[in-house]
Amino acid sequence: MLACTGAASGVEVAVDLYDNDVFGTHAAVSVRTPDDEYVRGGETGAGLFRKGRIKREFALDSETSGTAQTVMVSGAYVRSGPPKRVHEVYDEPFGQVVTKGWNYPLEADVTVRTMGRQVKLTCGEAFAYKLTTWRPASTAE
Repeated sequence: MLACTGAASGVEVAVDLYDNDVFGTHAAVSVRTPDDEYVRGGETGAGLFRKGRIKREFALDSETSGTAQTVMVSGAYVRSGPPKRVHEVYDEPFGQVVTKGWNYPLEADVTVRTMGRQVKLTCGEAFAYKLTTWRPASTAE
């Protein structure tokens, strides 16, 4: 998960990227100018993050003018601290679910190129998970 924002020359950018091999890959990208706002949100193809690199192009639609813009999100990420152990147990309608694994904090350096401008982004807390999830066998008779 990565959430970043930035501004340059009257262009404001926000990027939220989430890549999950079980629950899907989602991207929310917005570019705001004094005259218009371009957005893109929802599921996207997998592969937002790969071997420490981020590089993905998105087409954004205008909120007002009906035009479109292209955004290239690129950069790099590295682990930025010790991993944290994850162990969660919760109930769902069809039984208990257990999740175990690790949460890895990340530091990212991300830039967006759009509308002839390059915008350096500042990213908040970023992280990656390596988890195993299962349903334990029921002991109820």
